[in-house]
Amino acid sequence: LALEPSQAGATDAAPAPEAPAAAAPAPSTPAAPVAAAPAAPAAVVPAPAPAATPAPAPAATPAAPAADPAPAAGSASLQFQFVADCWTSVTDGNGKVLLNATKRKGDTLELTGKPPFAVRLGFARGAQISYNGQPVDVAPFISGETARLKLGQ
Repeated sequence: LALEPSQAGATDAAPAPEAPAAAAPAPSTPAAPVAAAPAAPAAVVPAPAPAATPAPAPAATPAAPAADPAPAAGSASLQFQFVADCWTSVTDGNGKVLLNATKRKGDTLELTGKPPFAVRLGFARGAQISYNGQPVDVAPFISGETARLKLGQ
């Protein structure tokens, strides 16, 4: 019985095609909010936002201590530009390991600490080094593919 009145309403309307067309968007509209409702909580829940927050925090933490020793008397800085992948180890005059990692082509890095610095390069031609802004020629220290040198003695 309920179907007959709706058919009568559709028959009374002059444009019959519009009535079904109007009926079609009406169900689509409720379906869209239902789909949007789960999407909104999913957007609120993602872990990338919390993961992004801790990543900058550790990056900011080493940057702050690195900036503090730079102005201190008796400290110096090393700048690295990597033109190829290169394992690099740097130890300062206090014996503190400032770096022990493989750096990738295109990476740049600045370290500060108490000289002298013990620098070891796994692929010496893969790194360009500056000490307090002055370029360092690593060629005399290369043996095979590696290099060992002390800077700031």
